[in-house]
Amino acid sequence: MGTRFAAILLAVLGYSILNLTQAIQKIGLHVRDEDKTKGTLVWLAATVSASLSVLLVYAAVSLASVAMVGAMAGTGLIALALFTSFWMHESLAWYHLLAIGSIVGGAVLVGLYDSSSSGGPNIPLLYGLLAGGALIGALLWLLTGRSRVRAVVIGAFAGFLGSYAQLFQNISATGAELGDGVIPFLLTTLSDPITLIWVSLSISSVVVIQFAYRHGDAIQIIPVFTSAFILTPVTGGLLVFDESLIALQYVGIALIVSGTIVLGRRGAPT
Repeated sequence: MGTRFAAILLAVLGYSILNLTQAIQKIGLHVRDEDKTKGTLVWLAATVSASLSVLLVYAAVSLASVAMVGAMAGTGLIALALFTSFWMHESLAWYHLLAIGSIVGGAVLVGLYDSSSSGGPNIPLLYGLLAGGALIGALLWLLTGRSRVRAVVIGAFAGFLGSYAQLFQNISATGAELGDGVIPFLLTTLSDPITLIWVSLSISSVVVIQFAYRHGDAIQIIPVFTSAFILTPVTGGLLVFDESLIALQYVGIALIVSGTIVLGRRGAPT
């Protein structure tokens, strides 16, 4: 229970940093319209800070199943909502508070129970799903042209790429033990060839979402990005790693996704 609780805390912290840095990236892009240097510095600071979220989520994956960690992605929107409420003085309506409660309740349901795995990873399926998802995302990106749904498509694609990295992190983490210390853990990770794959996917996600910001508002992009960030590792954990969830955990995931859509519709501060 202690290890699972630590994994949840690391995941919540990592996803909170991720959503906050996304908001600040969007702010930086808006500031660039008036002050290019200042806007670029804001955007770069947020982008560099986002790398910390990847490391925290990786540490969480090393302690718990990828399906459980992935399900926590919606919790980052709570930090974003509080940021916009206290820092940007935006109001929280009653249904926003209800959405926060839904996300918290869902996270509790998912985290209360272990997610077991009955075997090793299905490597062909791991790469096959990645290739299929990347192909579909790229095709939809091209086919949507300049339509209003293009931002949503690109946002979902960015969420898929970033969260699929967690499946490779799950493999990489099997050879590293966080309990041995942070430095040995990082050294083992850096020497693993799989690390190059999940780092590349994480960077690709950051790059792709910048294109989404150019075609739409955060109120369109963040909900679908976060929903993809929840559903991709959960589905991948079930299919690739043969992980299993109980009925209450599926209810928890549904609560998190529902709360994510409602809360994410508030968008990021501009």
